[in-house]
Amino acid sequence: MKEDKDALVSALMNKVSREKRARELAEKQLEQYSLDIYHKNIELQSSLLKAERNQTELKFLNDVSSEISLNTSIDVLFNNTLRLISEFVVSKYGFYIYVSKSDKRLRGQFTSQDVDENCASSLYNQLFDYIDIDIDVENVSQGWFINAFEHESFPEIRWLLSTTVSVKKDEVIWLVVPYYQDSIDEEYLYVLDTALAQLKTGLNRRTNEAKILKRNQTLQETIANLESTRKQLIQSEKMASLGQLAAGVAHEINNPIGFIQSNLQTLKHYINNLLSYSEKIGVAISSKSADDSFHQLLKKTLDIDYIFEDVDDLIDSNLDGIGRVSEIVSGLKTFTHSGNDEEFIPVKINEVVEQSLKIAWNSIKYDYNLTNELTDLPTIKGNPGQLQQVFINFFVNATQAMPEGGTLSITEERHEDFFIVKVSDTGVGMDEHTLNQLFTPFYTTKPVGEGTGLGLSISYAILEAHNVDVKVDSEINKGTTFSLRFLLDDETQ
Repeated sequence: MKEDKDALVSALMNKVSREKRARELAEKQLEQYSLDIYHKNIELQSSLLKAERNQTELKFLNDVSSEISLNTSIDVLFNNTLRLISEFVVSKYGFYIYVSKSDKRLRGQFTSQDVDENCASSLYNQLFDYIDIDIDVENVSQGWFINAFEHESFPEIRWLLSTTVSVKKDEVIWLVVPYYQDSIDEEYLYVLDTALAQLKTGLNRRTNEAKILKRNQTLQETIANLESTRKQLIQSEKMASLGQLAAGVAHEINNPIGFIQSNLQTLKHYINNLLSYSEKIGVAISSKSADDSFHQLLKKTLDIDYIFEDVDDLIDSNLDGIGRVSEIVSGLKTFTHSGNDEEFIPVKINEVVEQSLKIAWNSIKYDYNLTNELTDLPTIKGNPGQLQQVFINFFVNATQAMPEGGTLSITEERHEDFFIVKVSDTGVGMDEHTLNQLFTPFYTTKPVGEGTGLGLSISYAILEAHNVDVKVDSEINKGTTFSLRFLLDDETQ
């Protein structure tokens, strides 16, 4: 019995010992598990804080980037970026200071809503005791300066973060932001450096855009001046051409005016005879002495029948003369009128050529044979006055190239999408050197005082503006041909 009790007690003791060891092991495992959970929570909180911080940093950099991408002025860019930086470092203030060799002034500032602006002004006045805000273009900072700050009026401020940005030669911008934490996290400085780099990128973009805008304005002014000069050259060349043709034009106008004047004198004589005839008939009727023999004798004496026959011819002749003068004046008006050089209207080239020939006709009709084979050519878009100037120039040059007389020919070639007008002379021709220099401004083979050297260069510019290709073929002592290739478009066909 005793042995059974001892065995039972021994078994119970063993069981208690096993349970104690199991409990101790469970407690130890539970303690380790709790410790693991604690560390996991710490790590989780740290990760959460880091994620929140990363999110804050990313939002800050994204906001800065968005600000930079806007088309705002440099002042707006700096003020808005200063606000974003101040809010990022949780600062109540921020200052944007312009510095040059002769000036130092506050251009903008950020102040949180819970701060009196007088406090901001007071703090601004203290900055210069802690930061040497001076211009040093050679040593513009690539990052942020950190200066300790201690002032009884602002006990919560620990540091001043500042940086410089070069705007142009001898001009920099200082950004200053107070910092309230005891220590400055290096990662914050890295983020701020990134923001600073973005700010400089935005500044460079705006500066370059301003330069480009200024250059574009200068370019536009230059183009406008060149266009004005071009118009003046075209107009002056017109006047020069007209001056060379003035005697011929005057002669062309004087001829019809001369016979119109003569015809009017004859008509005046006819009218006097008709008045005398009427008066004498009236007297004879009143005295009752008029008979057929008296009437026939009176008609013969005063040439009444001839007057009635000739008066129609005189009137037709006058009308023809007036028409001739009108045509010449109309051609001159189209030729000399500057109008709107940019305005292109439907134009018939054969009509332009005919008007040009009327103006230049007196220079052609005596010593030269003219062959004009142009038919009703398709309409093109162009400036009639300018095109007339081109053809007059070609005609005058052609006559000058034939000092002993010759033939001036105007012919055409028809194609599906274009037509060609050729102006040919049988003159002295040109060598290769002259052909290469033909359209060069101020180049001329004429004696001093007889040519400006601008006629063909201006004609070339006019044809180029009309999208007309020019080809010149010439042979010494055989003549020259100018071929003008006019393109057709759907609107004018």
